[in-house]
Amino acid sequence: MKNLWVVENRPRATWVADLSDFSQSPEKLSDWLNETLQAAEKNSVYSVQQAPLINYDHSRDGELTGFLKHLYTSSGIVDLFDFAHSGSSPVNGIRFQSSARICYFNTGGTKTESDVDDLGELLAGLRTDIPVEETVGLMTRGISPLFIQGAKINFQNPNESVWAYKTGQIKIRFSLYSDIWFPWVAGFLEECFNVHRPHENHDLAQCHTPRLNQFISSVADSTRKYNGKWSLDLEDSRVMAWMLSDDGVILDAVPGS
Repeated sequence: MKNLWVVENRPRATWVADLSDFSQSPEKLSDWLNETLQAAEKNSVYSVQQAPLINYDHSRDGELTGFLKHLYTSSGIVDLFDFAHSGSSPVNGIRFQSSARICYFNTGGTKTESDVDDLGELLAGLRTDIPVEETVGLMTRGISPLFIQGAKINFQNPNESVWAYKTGQIKIRFSLYSDIWFPWVAGFLEECFNVHRPHENHDLAQCHTPRLNQFISSVADSTRKYNGKWSLDLEDSRVMAWMLSDDGVILDAVPGS
């Protein structure tokens, strides 16, 4: 079996949690953050190993939830995924790293499951049949399986807060930069591809995407519990929209429907 998925430098799908209605409640924001990180770990879709913007190292500092709780109690900062803002750009020589348990076909064609923090690097090692010069933008390095970005609220020194939008507006974005999560893929790395005749990717998607959907469902529930708003970003998700909903990836989507 062949890996027909790609890794791009733009989102293929994004969901948004709008927490603006409780932006002045550090307790609610902290609870929402803890529930989100716990759901991510439970479903093995987002496990942070390194976050250099907050000098976090899992092997040294332990669980991220505890680290962020201490950050709030000691400094009044609720970091709502601003710690991931550096992305693939190194900070003091260290790159942000978060992994997910992903299924793919190894070089022998056997389905394999492992924890992956860089999908582009993984794909480059699997698709050595493709000349590097032909993969521009399709094997983007430094891309985590799930990318989350948001804001940082400093309740002791509000002027030091980081707002992704206007002051008081908190929107946390959950993005996929690879179609490895989808039941159908275009197969851009193949010699002949037709975006109107996608290739099946069910074998891989059925392996890891149910966990992603469970995570999305959990975060949506938490967001609504605190009177926040949850939705699919239609602009980021327009190309893949036929396989998407507010609830996640539609695994039984039918091409042309």
